[in-house]
Amino acid sequence: MNNHAYVFGAQFVMWKIDIKGTLLDKKYTSKGVSCSVCKTSKTSSVIMIPGRKECYAGMTKEYGGYLMSGYHAHAGASQYICVDANADTCASSGTSWRKLLYPVESVCEGTLKCPPYINGAEMTCVVCSM
Repeated sequence: MNNHAYVFGAQFVMWKIDIKGTLLDKKYTSKGVSCSVCKTSKTSSVIMIPGRKECYAGMTKEYGGYLMSGYHAHAGASQYICVDANADTCASSGTSWRKLLYPVESVCEGTLKCPPYINGAEMTCVVCSM
């Protein structure tokens, strides 16, 4: 029995979507996800706002992109992250199926109301500092 924890590299997956010229282009499927850190020198708070492309008044836009997460039916912890629309990818040695990032799409039922969201649409996001 192996009692170790593991760290795997993550890969992008675009199954149902193919928007050429964006991060949601199928050419990014199985590409490695590069890590990044959002650092600002003149602000004390950074917030990620899902479902928006621009920050609220008084905030500074650090970057915008697409909301991504692990697949809802896969086992294991996952969280929503804002992936820069101009994200770099890193080399991958094929699909590992270990940790995969999928675009998040809105499902308008319960407390998520449409509008402002569009049912079945991939969600944008913006990272803002204050």
